[in-house]
Amino acid sequence: MLVSHTMRTLLKTSDVPIRDTKLIAQNIAKELGSREWFCLWLIGEIGSGKTFMTREILRALGYPPSVPVTSPTFTYLNDYEVNGKRFGHLDFYRADANLPLALNILDDYDFDGLFVEWPEKVEKTEARIRPTHILELRKSNDLSTRDYIFLCTEEAR
Repeated sequence: MLVSHTMRTLLKTSDVPIRDTKLIAQNIAKELGSREWFCLWLIGEIGSGKTFMTREILRALGYPPSVPVTSPTFTYLNDYEVNGKRFGHLDFYRADANLPLALNILDDYDFDGLFVEWPEKVEKTEARIRPTHILELRKSNDLSTRDYIFLCTEEAR
């Protein structure tokens, strides 16, 4: 675990079929949508479904199914407007010497929530992406199921 804050488990599942990911996302969206602001860290190996889960959560929050949600691996940030709220989707997988510039992008936007992939690549003390929630995703060996652990900290902004 990357965070030393006091965490509370909101959801813990195992062997969830991929087809049921939408139900997990809907439950997570209810929690995130109840917050004035959130920062969700998505923790998992490559292919564990971090971007897929971000898309399903955004859809559950009201983002249109006809509009794509893609990984910001090469751009660091994608932003989405949903029902008058603005959400940022960050991916630090390719974090390098340009990371400070990528983080400064956050100063140009007033987000209502952040989805952060690969937060372990960023300094733990970076206040702009301090998590309110963490979602750990683990894929099965045959890729047909996922395990999810959804945590919340009271250190919300």
